Amino acid sequence: MEGDNPKPQDQGQFGPRTIGCLAIYRLGKNRALVVSNHEAVKECFPKNDRGFATRPRSTQGKYLGYNYAAFGFSPYGPYWRDMRKMVVVELLSSRRLETLKHVHSSEVDAFVKGLHALCNREGHNGPCPTNVAISDWIEHLTLNVMIRMIAGKRFFDIGREGGEGEEQNIGKMVKGVYGCWEPSCC
Repeated sequence: MEGDNPKPQDQGQFGPRTIGCLAIYRLGKNRALVVSNHEAVKECFPKNDRGFATRPRSTQGKYLGYNYAAFGFSPYGPYWRDMRKMVVVELLSSRRLETLKHVHSSEVDAFVKGLHALCNREGHNGPCPTNVAISDWIEHLTLNVMIRMIAGKRFFDIGREGGEGEEQNIGKMVKGVYGCWEPSCC
């Protein structure tokens, strides 16, 4: 019976601690506060906005973020505020996004054409059914849009046979910078 066995979140050790509209979750060694009421959010942010903007220090931030210099890893402070201003003004401005709109539309076109070609491939007995891992395709689409906006080249060339486009070149570059991350390389 369901009523006989308490749920883990009711036991207090696994689930969140709730106080009204506030819930505290334990995410590994860090705690996260979830505020589920609009009025409580208005009360929290003006007083504690710096505390909410600060990120916990991590090994990834130290090594992958060049000792917390990368925007996504840096803690709240003057450096983070300056980086945020630069990102908003230079990278995410309306003018900049308008100049790069063609990249997004051409990548979506290539995505749809590649998916259509894959689904309409002819086997020796006519059209053959195809299983498609759409999550991989969407991952490739997202990465292609980002890499083309940054470097001007495609990472995955989905429609092309016999190669993976810039995937091999960029993969070599990443391995050169960070080393091999696969256990088989060790």
